[in-house]
Order: sequence, then C-alpha cells, then structure tokens
Amino acid sequence: MPSRWIAPILGLLLVACGRESTPPGPAPDPEAPRQVLQNVEMRQTSQRGSEWVLKAREARSYREDEPTRLEGLTVLFYDGGPNVRSTLTSRRGEIRNGPTSLVAEDSVVVITGEGERLETEHLEWDPDAGQVQTTYPFTLYRGADVVTGVGIHADPDLSHYTVNRELRVEIRDEVPKEDEF
Repeated sequence: MPSRWIAPILGLLLVACGRESTPPGPAPDPEAPRQVLQNVEMRQTSQRGSEWVLKAREARSYREDEPTRLEGLTVLFYDGGPNVRSTLTSRRGEIRNGPTSLVAEDSVVVITGEGERLETEHLEWDPDAGQVQTTYPFTLYRGADVVTGVGIHADPDLSHYTVNRELRVEIRDEVPKEDEF
C-alpha cells in the first residue's frame, strides 16, 4: 500500500472512533450532595491539649460556597486537657466558612460537667472566640434555679453568660429531676 494512503486511512479511523460514544446516562441532579460522609469526627487540639471534638452521624457537602449540613450532631468542649467542660447535642446543624463556624439546630442541648443545662432550638458556636450564642428563646437550668430569656451569649461551659432580653429567673428549693427538664 502506498504511503500516501496511510494518512487518509488513519484520519478516517480517528473520525470513526471519535463518533463512537456510549449512550448518555441520566443528567446529574444539581440538588444532590457532592459528598456524603457517615460517622464524621473532627477535632481541634492546641499545645495545651484537646479543645473540642465534633461528631456527626452524617455530613453532606454541596457546593464549596455552601455550608456542610450535619445530622445527629455532638460537640465535646474540652478544658485544653483531658476533661470535658460541656457537651452540645442537636438533631442537625451545619458548618459554615463565614464568621460563625457551627450552627446547631433542632433540640439543642448543652450540658456542663457541673450538670447545668442549656436548651434552645438554635445555637451558634464560634471556635475562634470560644463562645456559643443564640437570638432564640432559651432555658438554662443552674442547680435549682431556672433562667429563661431570649438570646444568650456564653462560654461553652456556661460559666460566664449574658442574656439579651426578657430575662426571667425562677429560684427553686429543689433541683429538678432528669424527667422534669
């Protein structure tokens, strides 16, 4: 075969190969998460030791500019060493890249090592400031006393806090039992 036919034959084969394709599959769902992780655990340590551990039953990430959504959330706040200062739990939440790093929602509860208990439906945590806060109604059980209000800004161990408005304090003679929370 003359060499002048090799180039046209190769060109024809390339065109024929280029036209073969597999049938297209279903178009990707733009609302579907790009990543789903089960049993997620993240931790922050410093030279002092553990700062916090975040656990979630499931984490879903979508676009890079959107928060990562969490289901079954638990955050353990440490004292910089081996001791847990408090534990935050909620049914769901999200990790944001903006000024607030974590938002916990739906049945949010913070329990300190001393047994104090904060309940609300929405709580934001800023690890850089080391503070939790909400603008939602809350209830804080401190021993026998019950503090309620709208909006609170506090340390994760609830040792220092500021109530924004509608502060009400009920002083009781007895500490409520677990089923009275």
